Amino acid sequence: MPLIALQVDYLFYLKRALVFMLIVLTFGCNSKFKDTNTTIDRTKIIAEANKLIDTAYTLGEDGKNQESYRYFKIADSLISIAKDTTLQIKILLEKTDLLNSEDEYEQCIKNNYEASVLASLIHDDFNVAVSYFNLSTVYYYLKNNKEAVSHLTKAQKIFEELNNQEYLNKCYAIYGLFCDEDEIPYAKEILEKAITYYTIQENNINLSACYNNYGALCVKEKTRGIAIEYFKKALAVSEKSGDKLKIASQTGNIGGELLKIHQFKEAKKYIDKSLKLSEELNDKQGIYFNMLRLVWFYREQNDFETAVVKYQELISFKTELLKLESSKLINSTEETYKKELDYLKAQNKIITLEKDRAISQKKIENNRIIFISLVLILVLVSYIFWIVYAKQKKIRAKDKALFDKKQEMLLTKSKLDEVKKEQLSKELQYKQKELLNFSMNLTQREEYLNILKSIFKKIRPNQIPEKDTLTKLQNLLRDINKDGMNQIRDQIEEINSSFYYKLETSYDTLTKDDIRLASLLFLGLSSKEISNILTIEVKSVNMKCYRLKKKLNLDKEQDLKEFLTNI
Repeated sequence: MPLIALQVDYLFYLKRALVFMLIVLTFGCNSKFKDTNTTIDRTKIIAEANKLIDTAYTLGEDGKNQESYRYFKIADSLISIAKDTTLQIKILLEKTDLLNSEDEYEQCIKNNYEASVLASLIHDDFNVAVSYFNLSTVYYYLKNNKEAVSHLTKAQKIFEELNNQEYLNKCYAIYGLFCDEDEIPYAKEILEKAITYYTIQENNINLSACYNNYGALCVKEKTRGIAIEYFKKALAVSEKSGDKLKIASQTGNIGGELLKIHQFKEAKKYIDKSLKLSEELNDKQGIYFNMLRLVWFYREQNDFETAVVKYQELISFKTELLKLESSKLINSTEETYKKELDYLKAQNKIITLEKDRAISQKKIENNRIIFISLVLILVLVSYIFWIVYAKQKKIRAKDKALFDKKQEMLLTKSKLDEVKKEQLSKELQYKQKELLNFSMNLTQREEYLNILKSIFKKIRPNQIPEKDTLTKLQNLLRDINKDGMNQIRDQIEEINSSFYYKLETSYDTLTKDDIRLASLLFLGLSSKEISNILTIEVKSVNMKCYRLKKKLNLDKEQDLKEFLTNI
């Protein structure tokens, strides 16, 4: 009765525990839902920031620098809220071209160094290499070839490890721009690889740049014929892609090299074409270089008057350029001031958002602590109930074990009674059989005695018996002995029937005589006793024992009787 009462109480408290668990889980789900909302908001912020960065980069490529800066600024604000390192790296790298176009080289270097450090922290080898690649181009613009080569070599090594063919060939393409004279053969070798790669890729923009750079290397080597050939290849590719700025630059390069080898007529044609395109595109640098080439052309033609006129035009143009650059510098300073002001405003907004976010995060953390505490309490309560249940189960198991043991004992007792009955029945049968044999033996002995009387009547005193009479007597004695021995053997076989069966099944090479000898040894009989039963000599018994030992695969040291007893 106490056992059943304990079980009922346990189920009652278990129901209460389940209700309590449902309440805790409901509370926990609300807390998790808040966390999920926060994650969704962050995902939206990251997605929006990505879109803004891509838009800003596209605007920068189209020359809309002010709009590009504006989009980058908004993206910066979102990234500071999301705190996403990958986005921070992306915006720092994407600003490179825009800053270079605005001649803000110091800021560009700072951005790329910061990007390389952040990328290293998150083991982003690709963006580390991109940062180094960008730094090499910035140092090239600053005419610091040593730093340019150093950073480009680092970038090239990483791109080779990553097997990034696109950026690796970009490294090959620009290496010749700032390498030393003794490195020109290597620069040409890797440029040829880049030319092959961009030809297969059908990337005409980069292919044109590679041809142009190869021509520039030939100019350094003063192999002007080859240089002109590669400049012409670059021009042909640029004409296919329709890049007018490159067409103007490459046409001017050809004209300049033709001047150096005194092909003046051909040179003038290329210079005029380049100047016209530069004026159409309002490319100040292109116009300046082509005006300089024209001064050189007229001077080489001994037309000093025209050369002076062109030189004066060149000075006027240079003066205008300086004025533009100074006004641009003033505008840049004003723009920088505005940017700093906007940046401070944005920072204030970000600080406010960060504070709100910190408060929200603290609430979430508090909810988590409460949730974890409730779960721990629930686990503890469940554990206590489990211990009670386990003890109850153990008691039931012990009761069941005791009941099973009693049943088993009763079953065993009944089996033992049956075995005893069977043994008593066998003993009774055996005694009956023995009594029957004994009565038969008495009858048989009486017959033998009658025969002996009749034989002895025939023998007279002091007379030698006849040969037939003696033979009959010997046969009778042998029959008596044989019947006795057979009876003994039969009794031995009946007693040791299980032993006989084991030997026959375990050792199939044994004969009936071997098994009979083994059973006599098993009964503990001596060699002399066995010789009497088997009606053979003791030596023969020992020989038979030796052969039996061999058949049983026993060592000389092993005792045959002991072995047979243990079977």
